[in-house]
Amino acid sequence: MAERGELAYAMNPLRVDKDSTMTQSQPTLPANRAFVVQFRTPPTGAPDSYEGRVVHVVSGQEARFSSLEELLAFMRRILAAVQEQTGAG
Repeated sequence: MAERGELAYAMNPLRVDKDSTMTQSQPTLPANRAFVVQFRTPPTGAPDSYEGRVVHVVSGQEARFSSLEELLAFMRRILAAVQEQTGAG
């Protein structure tokens, strides 16, 4: 089980150091590379499927997908555009 301090850090990116001053940590998972993926629930007895929608958190761009390939294609397109804009690798 996570310690209370570990849980607090996981829920809040601000860290409290030994001197009790607040410091903003550098994001290792930047928001411009974040997505929300929602999978549709397949009907009972139906084979597994990967249908749903995906939203890029920062831009709000959204797509519906009916396969993992479509999901990944959307994410790759957005991430390529983010990389182009920021020049980050």
